[in-house]
Amino acid sequence: AEIIRRARELVGEDFPIMAKMNATDGFGDRGLDAPECVDVAAALESAGVCAIEVSGGIFEAGDVMSRPGINSPEGEAYFKEYARMIKQGVGIPVMLVGGLRSMGVMEQMLASGCADMVSLCRPFIREPDLVVKFRDGAEEAECTSCNRCLDEGGVKCNG
Repeated sequence: AEIIRRARELVGEDFPIMAKMNATDGFGDRGLDAPECVDVAAALESAGVCAIEVSGGIFEAGDVMSRPGINSPEGEAYFKEYARMIKQGVGIPVMLVGGLRSMGVMEQMLASGCADMVSLCRPFIREPDLVVKFRDGAEEAECTSCNRCLDEGGVKCNG
């Protein structure tokens, strides 16, 4: 909270301060999970964050959360239940990340009230012009979540 308050002092009231938070860290009983993630989100809101991106995982936990091989809508939005819980516990916008690849799933997440916004990362590594493709009618990203974009040699699509 102290960092957020100090950042607010430095950037002023008109500058958005958002937080990306782990809703689960992969440490099981020893780590963060529901319902604690809702408490953390509420504390971030109280401290002055204007939006929260819901993610998860810590490499050191040995449970890599960025799932490989997403090739169907059923595999997408793997943090959606956490986003839904957090959205019910805060009054600020919630962003959902996690395997989103198809417009249909993204629209469904927004329409269902699960999230206010969606976030993507790996699809933009594969297709930097993805927003233009979606605007022009593409229904899904080419990214197959092979996770090879994080191989040695820098961030780039190796799939």
